[in-house]
Amino acid sequence: MLLKVDRAGYITHASANVHTVIGLGADEAIGTHADSLDLPHGTPVQPTDRRARRQAVTHRGITLSVLTIVAADGGMLLEMIPQAGSSVPAHAGSAVRSAHPPSSEADIKADKQRLVDEIAERTGYARTMYYQFHDDGHGEVIAEARNGTAFGSYQGLHFPASDIPKIARALYLQNPWRMIPDATAAPVALLTRSTDPVDLTRSDLRSVSEVHLAYLANMGVGAALSFPVAAGDTLAALISCHHAGPRDPDIRVLDDIAALVDAHALAVSSFRAGRRMRLIDGMGRRFRDIEALVATTERVEDIWPVLGPRLMADFGADGAVMCVGDTIHAVGHCLDDDTLGRVEQVSFDRGAVVWQSDSLIRDVADLMLTPVAGAAGVVIETSARQRVRLWVSRAEHIDEVTWGGNPDKPLESDPVDKPISPRRSFEAWVERRIGYSRPWTSETELLLRHLRVALRPLAQKAWR
Repeated sequence: MLLKVDRAGYITHASANVHTVIGLGADEAIGTHADSLDLPHGTPVQPTDRRARRQAVTHRGITLSVLTIVAADGGMLLEMIPQAGSSVPAHAGSAVRSAHPPSSEADIKADKQRLVDEIAERTGYARTMYYQFHDDGHGEVIAEARNGTAFGSYQGLHFPASDIPKIARALYLQNPWRMIPDATAAPVALLTRSTDPVDLTRSDLRSVSEVHLAYLANMGVGAALSFPVAAGDTLAALISCHHAGPRDPDIRVLDDIAALVDAHALAVSSFRAGRRMRLIDGMGRRFRDIEALVATTERVEDIWPVLGPRLMADFGADGAVMCVGDTIHAVGHCLDDDTLGRVEQVSFDRGAVVWQSDSLIRDVADLMLTPVAGAAGVVIETSARQRVRLWVSRAEHIDEVTWGGNPDKPLESDPVDKPISPRRSFEAWVERRIGYSRPWTSETELLLRHLRVALRPLAQKAWR
């Protein structure tokens, strides 16, 4: 049940079923001052507070979960959800104690599985999944827990980025969870005499889009629950729970799980931030031997036999090349001259200092398929504005990606163009990816930038 109260205290919007709580029908309630009604009260929550704490209130003999949100126009949005009972569930309050601070990526992987196992146990959903987003926006189920009736496994399946539209991702970041207790239930009308729209971004009673309901139906899902895993302002993952029939878990349990998920997200972010800081701290020492070699050796030709293999080792590359004007020093499996020219045209010639790609045929127009599939490079300028270019390359790595259905579907588009269409098939569909190298790590750009500083004296020598 939902009420919208304006800044003067008058009810402007009311859900059609509000009479069960306030004793008045929606038509009677609209236009009435809120102070004249016997309404359940909760501490108002500011619109910027994602961790919207709900309060359990007994009102007219009904136990309600009450959320009062300060609206952008200065009014209030009062959300009331009946609860099955008044007792606090057994696991409530244990969320923060359940989080394990990770000390390695292996710990993080194990913690993700523990997290879905615990959420599955607490909520009773048939399937609980850790849905990790990749850099290109597509998702992968990397952990899964199943209870009873869940048939088959989604673990290891990939799903295209368009399955979760941008607007939905933004909404996930603004709320502690998104619950659809019954995907087949008819929506309840929100009645009003006003022409002003109501912002339901923060409301758990926000109706579900027809596209998403069709998507769930195609998956055989009757109830769904999702918790966002945030990394700063980025949606890093979703904990997604599915059930064949209706399911309405106690909101106090959900609030407890949301705190557990937040603790997990913070632990992962803290571990990776710490690792990055240690990496940055070690960068100053990483290339000291190369700096010493450059300082004591006059000719580039004498430095390259050491520098080339070293670049291959540090970047896990199959080849390396240094270009000084028209002179090319190469080692291993490198970019051929034509490919090198095309790659530099779309990278350094457009102003980039550091550039990387794990699929040159994807990122460089009209490029022929070559044994070298990926490259990362840096340009070093001398004081005279002359340039030395360094590239490391990786060979093609043929990989098989298992998708949950064929990912070749209409991409997200503006509603004026065409609507987003839900896929009908989620059968495992194996894509054999060609034209890709092993992906570069998130530290590649940082390493290239430090290398650029370390090799600046070499660039000066190269152009003498």
